[in-house]
Amino acid sequence: MALVYRVIALGKPRGPWRTKKRLAEQDAVAQGFGEVDEWGEFYLDGLASIEWQREVEATPSAEVRPASNTRRHDPRSQSAQPQA
Repeated sequence: MALVYRVIALGKPRGPWRTKKRLAEQDAVAQGFGEVDEWGEFYLDGLASIEWQREVEATPSAEVRPASNTRRHDPRSQSAQPQA
């Protein structure tokens, strides 16, 4: 089972579920909730997080249906990151 990711800001989802974390990070940057520095490091605004879940089902329309166990990435805590 793969992981899916999306941007959460101010308590609300701000983008679709993505099959790659980098795409969710790009969503955050496009909406002003994240930034990439000159060395390519990604940073989130304090009001945002990257939520991740285990993918349950992917439909042909590329819509991803996530599982109910949700976790949010806290950039200040290494324990919030998914184990690969």
